[in-house]
Amino acid sequence: TFNTTADGAATLTERMRIHNDGIVQHMKHKTYVDSHSIGSGATKTFTFSGAGYANVIIRWGFSDGNARRAGGMVVLTGHMWSSATGYDATVVHNSATTFSNSLTKNDANYVVAVTASGGAAYGSIMWEATGWTDGASLTMAVS
Repeated sequence: TFNTTADGAATLTERMRIHNDGIVQHMKHKTYVDSHSIGSGATKTFTFSGAGYANVIIRWGFSDGNARRAGGMVVLTGHMWSSATGYDATVVHNSATTFSNSLTKNDANYVVAVTASGGAAYGSIMWEATGWTDGASLTMAVS
């Protein structure tokens, strides 16, 4: 946690935080970057939930170092509810050769699944979230 004071103020205010899972939070903005590998013939699933009054950008890219690859970028805006779709999902880029991407918009979450067909894949995923409160409270589960 990083605390500073505004000009002339006597009271410290939290300005930035690095969470134990590597998420960097600058007040109402969160950024997360991580590397992942996917075994040949396997699928890695990234499930995003908790976006509240939010603006989220998700980017990913995987390759086997040759011609097989999968990557994309999605922009989410709005609010994820458990019983109604209160957010938009705009696919800006979705590309794959031999590997594949599966993108699923659900009421309470958004799912990016990458399948590595014909060889192992190595790459990374990055997301940024801003929102009305606490960096949109976005979370990502990996399975």
